[in-house]
Amino acid sequence: MKILFGFSAAALILAFVLIGPVTAAAQDITSESIVGKWKDPDEGAVVQMENKGGYYEGAIVEDAQHPDGVSTKIFKNLVYDSEKGIWKGQVYSVKKKKDYDVEIKMTDDASFTMKVKAGIVSKTIVWSRVQ
Repeated sequence: MKILFGFSAAALILAFVLIGPVTAAAQDITSESIVGKWKDPDEGAVVQMENKGGYYEGAIVEDAQHPDGVSTKIFKNLVYDSEKGIWKGQVYSVKKKKDYDVEIKMTDDASFTMKVKAGIVSKTIVWSRVQ
């Protein structure tokens, strides 16, 4: 076999065969990947995301700073777009008492990026999964 940068072609092929599936599995995000508990980095609240049959919702299940906010639905009507790999719906701002359009994208199972849109302004926040 021909040598390429100090590695034989057989060694390179073996590396792709062994490492390729692991890398692909780590990136395998499905509509159900959003289900579970997530921590809000700004407020410290924990939100439980659930499948409601065709859409997803998230409600506060823990909040030491604002215990009266427990059970408040934060994420509403999240629908997964498998072509784009994002969930679209609404997010409720407890401070402003208003719903905003939101897009959620996951690149791995440990976090998601939430992009909130309010007119021409948008804000991006990264949430972490609670183990």
